[in-house]
Amino acid sequence: MESTEHEKKYELSLEQCGRIRELLGSPSSAKRQVDRYFDTRDALLFRRGIFCRIRGTRFQIKFNLKDVLSGESSGHTECTEVDLPLVLGESEQAQLQKTLQALSIESPAGVISPFQLFDHASWIESVVVDKQREVYGLGDYCISLDDVVGLGLYLEVEAASAAPQTNELVTELFRLIDEADLSYVDTGYNALYWRKHDWATYLKSPYVMKRDK
Repeated sequence: MESTEHEKKYELSLEQCGRIRELLGSPSSAKRQVDRYFDTRDALLFRRGIFCRIRGTRFQIKFNLKDVLSGESSGHTECTEVDLPLVLGESEQAQLQKTLQALSIESPAGVISPFQLFDHASWIESVVVDKQREVYGLGDYCISLDDVVGLGLYLEVEAASAAPQTNELVTELFRLIDEADLSYVDTGYNALYWRKHDWATYLKSPYVMKRDK
């Protein structure tokens, strides 16, 4: 399955997180989510703006094709996500090959598992993002409060489309974001990991935060 994500992320203090929880009420779900990212030893995929990860029983590839092809960044608010099972049927194999071809990533024919791809390309587990996520469904918006191990607290606001419909609670949330002057994070958790642990590699990403340029 292929979809387009429209999302924004904000860094939170404990007090700000509490205010948002108070506004939103009980989450529709709360769970631990572990993302295992795979890359070359020199982080070539990361440096190209391509993110390959295992999340639970799913294999996901996230990218903005325009950015990948141009080598530049149009921001970190919109991306394509290709979501596949860990065991690929014929249609999923075709979708994977189509995606890899578009990204100029070589892959052997007949790959039925992402781990075969990892072995062929000599990719290693490069980053693990471990978080506790609370999810709130608000119409065309999916709101997540994330407590990320080693990185802190974050708010993610994901819209179902480029022009979502708002409601009263969403309007109140946006007002709180403005009033609290939340710190906007224009990159992903993968990049935040590199930002903390390997500054030189982080700076080679197309999604370096504006505050770091």
